Amino acid sequence: MTICPACSPEHSNKSLDPLCNGERIWTTFLFTSFGILLGGWIIIFIYEVLSELCVKLQNIRSHGTKENTRLKQMNLPHGDDAADYDCNWLQEIKSWDNNIISGQTKMGKTFFAVAKSKRRFWFSLYSIVDIFTISPSFLAFYLNRTWMGFRFLRALPLMSIPNILQYMGVIERPRKIRIAQLASKFIALLLTASGFVHLVENSGDFFCDYCNAQELDAFNAVYFMIITMTTVGYGDFSCKTYIGKSFVILSLMGGLTIFATMIPEFSNLFGSKGPYFDRYHRVKGRRHVIICGHTTPHSLAAFLRDFLHKGREKMEKLDVLIIDRKVPDIEMEAILKRYYAKLQYFVGSIMNIADLQRVQADKATACLIIANKECQDASSDDSANIMRVISLKNFNQRIRIILQLLQYHNKLNVASIPGWNMESDEVICIAELKLGLIGMSCIVTGFATMMTNIFRMSSYNIQKIHDMPSICFGNEDNPDESTQAWSWRDLYHRGAGMKLYLEELPPSFYGKSFAESALVCFKLGVMLLAIEKERKDEHGNTRIAVDVVPCDDCIIIRGSRAFIVCMSSEDANRVKYYCSICYPIIDNLTELQLARMRVCFHARSTDWVQNEEMPIIDQPGDSEESEHAIVTIHDADVTRPLMTQQSERICTPCYQRSNTFLDEDMSSFDSTGMFYFTPSRNIQDAVLDVNSLREYHNIRHRSKTVQDGGVQCKHPLQFRDPIDSNVQYVEQGHTDEADLPFFLTTPFASGTAFADSVLDCILSCAYYNENAVNLLRNILMGGIDPQLEEILAEGKRFEQCQTPKMLKNRRRARVIILAIQDLIPNIDTRTEPVTFSSLFIESLGRHRMVVMGIYRRLDVLFQKDPSPKSDRPVDYNKRIVIYYPPYNYEIDPSDLVYAMQHSHLKGD
Repeated sequence: MTICPACSPEHSNKSLDPLCNGERIWTTFLFTSFGILLGGWIIIFIYEVLSELCVKLQNIRSHGTKENTRLKQMNLPHGDDAADYDCNWLQEIKSWDNNIISGQTKMGKTFFAVAKSKRRFWFSLYSIVDIFTISPSFLAFYLNRTWMGFRFLRALPLMSIPNILQYMGVIERPRKIRIAQLASKFIALLLTASGFVHLVENSGDFFCDYCNAQELDAFNAVYFMIITMTTVGYGDFSCKTYIGKSFVILSLMGGLTIFATMIPEFSNLFGSKGPYFDRYHRVKGRRHVIICGHTTPHSLAAFLRDFLHKGREKMEKLDVLIIDRKVPDIEMEAILKRYYAKLQYFVGSIMNIADLQRVQADKATACLIIANKECQDASSDDSANIMRVISLKNFNQRIRIILQLLQYHNKLNVASIPGWNMESDEVICIAELKLGLIGMSCIVTGFATMMTNIFRMSSYNIQKIHDMPSICFGNEDNPDESTQAWSWRDLYHRGAGMKLYLEELPPSFYGKSFAESALVCFKLGVMLLAIEKERKDEHGNTRIAVDVVPCDDCIIIRGSRAFIVCMSSEDANRVKYYCSICYPIIDNLTELQLARMRVCFHARSTDWVQNEEMPIIDQPGDSEESEHAIVTIHDADVTRPLMTQQSERICTPCYQRSNTFLDEDMSSFDSTGMFYFTPSRNIQDAVLDVNSLREYHNIRHRSKTVQDGGVQCKHPLQFRDPIDSNVQYVEQGHTDEADLPFFLTTPFASGTAFADSVLDCILSCAYYNENAVNLLRNILMGGIDPQLEEILAEGKRFEQCQTPKMLKNRRRARVIILAIQDLIPNIDTRTEPVTFSSLFIESLGRHRMVVMGIYRRLDVLFQKDPSPKSDRPVDYNKRIVIYYPPYNYEIDPSDLVYAMQHSHLKGD
């Protein structure tokens, strides 16, 4: 064998080609590939130029009508038709290419690509790889010589493997696709760079007569590139050729940047299997609830504060699972750490079956879906939440779902979902409840504050309230001066600490009327608001109904449950464990006796029913006042709370109609005849200048001497803001309350502020009390039941006619605010002090009213407050909502009283 004299002495006995014969012809292979690349581009360029010339000649010849007709008959493309013809031809090729690489045929498993621009395709990466790897193979047959050359470029098509796997349906998840893309790109670039180093180091520099070549196998070449790209550089291998060293310099400048960006992304993708991607491990004896939807730190803060409150009885053995697509941010992680023992976060989608299996949705107690109250498109948010309900019901039809919707008419879509249970599942309409609370606050000032405090759990320390002296029923004749000296915040905090409980009534209540039961509960230290009992409709179907302050014909039967309001669950258990045999006289029970109430052996026997005659005086009150409230309508959902109210002394709302309401819609809007519509007015027309403000101030200053004798002649402005912290800007002088919770601020305590976080408290209360939302709906809108909701959701409206038979069948309750003289007309509060207990009993006996609280002026509260007064200005005409004050608390003559009564018709 002839040894090549150009080889280095240390490699004189080796050669890359046994038939080299001292002559290297690698330039022939290289320039052949370059010639094919350049020649092909020239041919494509000439073809495109000739095609353009032919098209232009055809356009020149096609000016005549005969030529155009002949060309149309021959279906020859001309003008724009030629471009369309060429485009159609390309579309057919691309369609054929898609069929080839779809992975559904044998040919599709081979790589093939078609581009719209032929010249661009010719210089594409994969075309260059084919030219520099395939053409030398054909030339080798002619020369009977081979060249290692650019065979390493065949590793570059490995970057198309993720696309092929996607076409074949092997990988579908975004995370797997991204991992495949990064891995294929990393391997392709590494093998290509290693192949080039392997070529130049084994061949040597051509300008040095190949004297600096070294023997380097493929594995060591890959090893060298890895330690080079990672900037380790052990030094056991190094490039000796100048071309190799130059390539390493360029690869360090460019390749290091590429690999440096890949490695962090690799670590994120593989390290994402953290605590948020695990599977929930259910502990025996514990329940778990799933929360999904709009789960942001702002929407979850108020909800979790109320949902995981320590006052909840069923909260001890409950886990809360949040599932969302996003990885929790810093604020969300702070919430997770705050409720570390109860709260877990999972990254996933409620629409994915695998994620539902991870959170064990088939064993979950309930799923709470939170709506985005600040979204611009309410319909899209409701649609997304309804799709979540469908996904959950398809996975587990037995799961209980509490859903928040923004628009009322979307309830119809939920009712038609397979597996939806009208008894256990619940839909909370944001617009319905929010506008209902605001609308009722226009009629009864402070209504939203009072009802919100009932449905929410107190988030402040109530130990101070428990330490306060509490006078039991029967000892109120000796009023304790300390209760009269409580500050207004302590009184408000005591009322805000009241909670709503649902307890089953014991046999001692069987056969009693609601008024008798309410009096017994009041003597036990709790307030009875409503009764839940089974009722048969006209078709004989049995359903659960909630009666709020029902008529005397409502008799307590077995299985009835009571909605009671009290401070704690221990107080609620007094009603549950009450026995009329063990405690025949409950007028003088001490606190110790009340605390020792437990279930007795008489409760096991339910065959006896004890009826106690209680003197109830029937003297219905009457009022001839006529009032009105101004409401601006932007949504039809606000009409239901006011339309469905049957009232005797109700304010006549005067609606300001927006331009979106047409005149023909007014007849269907008003079905009572007590609504008046006024045209809308631009806000620019109502802007006052400085002189007008000064004149108004002078008139107001002169009118202060005039005393207003009406009870409800003016209502405070109802302010609603989605952010609780903005309540400090509602009124001047309340900036020192910025650190207080929203529910403890003066604007909310006075009934002038309302926030969307109130609705989150209703959501949590709906989970613990099944019919709590129905109770609120009955108070807001009257006797609304699921059947009526289905009819209204289908688009039906209230008819104009109302017969006495229809009105008689209605079972509604209403909240009113009255003066003491309206409840007890024959009493002089200045000479005869009236306590809350005497007011409650007298109102219940005279008018069948349940007194819920008082609305007291701040100046009266500050007169009896021994704490030092602050220097800030105080509006003494402002009133504070005091819910369920102590029994011995004296009522001031200027106080207004909140009462709930059944809406009897006049003359009944």
